Amino acid sequence: MGRKRQELLGVSLTRIAARGVDLKELRNGVAVAKAEATRRIATSAAEIRKNIQSYELFFLLNGHVCPLTSQFDHAVAKGLPNIFPAIDLLLAVELGYGVLAGIQDLAKTRGVLRFEVAEEGESFEGMRFPAKCRKGEIVVRDDDGVVASLFQGPDKRTKLQPTSTDLLVLVFAAPTTLLQATTDAEDALWKVLNPCARECFVQKGTL
Repeated sequence: MGRKRQELLGVSLTRIAARGVDLKELRNGVAVAKAEATRRIATSAAEIRKNIQSYELFFLLNGHVCPLTSQFDHAVAKGLPNIFPAIDLLLAVELGYGVLAGIQDLAKTRGVLRFEVAEEGESFEGMRFPAKCRKGEIVVRDDDGVVASLFQGPDKRTKLQPTSTDLLVLVFAAPTTLLQATTDAEDALWKVLNPCARECFVQKGTL
């Protein structure tokens, strides 16, 4: 096992897949989740910031900047954004619990999803520009290539649309992230997605 792989041991990923989501029911569930996240941001900011710090350190050690810090500061100052329900759910859970997550269109993935590390020079089309991975970078891959990087975010191919009804949520935990934080975030996601989906399941993995 190479040194880089050893450094990344302890990183975990939870995948929540929801197929056949009723968008009207999703909107109703997200409204409740946003209200709870707003309450938590107002009453538990110190706890949330502590969770975010576990990602900040991990990102810094790997040469990246964690996006949660600025997003949380913005939410404290101006409240949670309104984009569309699936994205609003993601942000409510991320910022309400201080946990790093991503959401993508499950229907646009191909074959089996795998939690792996990248090869040197491996690249994918990011949301805003092409992303080049370092050797050992933590990625999620399907049969067509990388669909997400922990440090660089999701790919453009599986970009979520307001009309997407098959949702893939990825919840990452850094080695020092509290288990309770990720468990609470996953429970909050499940509470919204399971009632409004035709099928919903959870899968966990660890490097």
